[in-house]
Amino acid sequence: MSTSDIKLEAGDPKHARLTARAERERLARKEAERLLDEKSRELYQANQALEAVHSAEKKAAAQLRAILENLPIAVLIARPDGTVRWINEPARGLFGTTPNLARDREVSAFLPHLADAERAEAIMSAPPSDPSATVGRRSDGSEFPAEVSLTATEDPSEPSVIWMVRDVTHRTLQEQRRLKLEDDLRRAQRLESLGTMAGGIAHELNTPIQFIIDNTNFLGDAFKDMAGAIDALKTEVSPDKCDEILGQFDLAYLTEEIPNAIEQSREGLKRVAEIVLAIKRFSHPATAAKEDNDLNQIIQTTVLVSKNQWKYVSELDLELATDLPRVKSNAGELNQVLLNLIVNAAHAIEDKGTASGMGKIRIATRAVPGAVECSVSDSGVGIKPELRDKIFDLFFTTKAPGRGTGQGLALVHSIVTQSHGGRIAVDSELGKGTTLTFALPTGGDAPANPAEGG
Repeated sequence: MSTSDIKLEAGDPKHARLTARAERERLARKEAERLLDEKSRELYQANQALEAVHSAEKKAAAQLRAILENLPIAVLIARPDGTVRWINEPARGLFGTTPNLARDREVSAFLPHLADAERAEAIMSAPPSDPSATVGRRSDGSEFPAEVSLTATEDPSEPSVIWMVRDVTHRTLQEQRRLKLEDDLRRAQRLESLGTMAGGIAHELNTPIQFIIDNTNFLGDAFKDMAGAIDALKTEVSPDKCDEILGQFDLAYLTEEIPNAIEQSREGLKRVAEIVLAIKRFSHPATAAKEDNDLNQIIQTTVLVSKNQWKYVSELDLELATDLPRVKSNAGELNQVLLNLIVNAAHAIEDKGTASGMGKIRIATRAVPGAVECSVSDSGVGIKPELRDKIFDLFFTTKAPGRGTGQGLALVHSIVTQSHGGRIAVDSELGKGTTLTFALPTGGDAPANPAEGG
């Protein structure tokens, strides 16, 4: 007989124990199911939270990457040993590389002038650094001035050093340009002081020079009178005695040479007086007010003052119209225009060389409807066609460093077109020479384009 065939009656104690046991097992299963459901819910919620954190981290990482990629500065993320882990787009463009080529390379490959201490693991404990000047190197080997700063991350699982590099080429050029402008300004101030002083000296020299001229004229006239007196005395003295006296004092030689010496002195003093007058005119303090000026006289003054600039390399011819009307202008500014054009012409001739003889500068004026026109031509090297539109740009120059600043023709253009409402044009043939022509209005309509005016 099997146990399944045993039937227990309700009052049987064994029956009661079995019933109680079955109930406990049922309750245990129910509690286990409840706990399982609760843990499942907790695991689900934990999983959802982890997914949310992971999603937020991915989003933050994407945002950080986007920020790093779009920063206006090159960023290199490196390991503590100095090898590159990642670089952003500006860094790839700055150094001319790709992510694959940059990865695992030494930071020193991009920043070769860094000190060893800056590449050592000691930087991991250092505070963020202020930008310091260094040199960056591109993949083609070319170098550029740079500023670099670095900081270490605090993530112990993946420690990194963030290098931030900025190309300061433009700023360096701007700083150099600023320093050059300051130097040019100081030089201009010194030249202005020298010009003022030269004007004062010319004024002071004018009086004694006039004394010397007057005395030289007196000596010339007096010598004529003395020569006349000697000729008169010859008639009163015997020929033998006269010849003896004349031979004793070599009077024949003196009579021939003294007038020549006096005439040469007069010519030299006349030249000195012209130069002094030209310096006085040229160094006259510039004013904003415009006056009616004779352009021909301004040209003659500037040519005389600038003679030392052109006389060794060129001859200078003037073809000045006699019927030129006066032009309302600033004489000091026009002196500067003509001085710059003459000096440029002399430099162009000097650059060409004088193997075939002296060069030629020609300055001509003429009257055109509503304006006066002046052209300055030279037989120099000429200007390349592709450069003709740039010659009036500020700081553009084809001259060697230290010889040209790129400001002369820019100043000419500014004075002619802006200060005087005129026009300026250039005509040049490479290897043959250049002609710069400007026109200044005499009143009324603006002048015709010099290039169109012939």
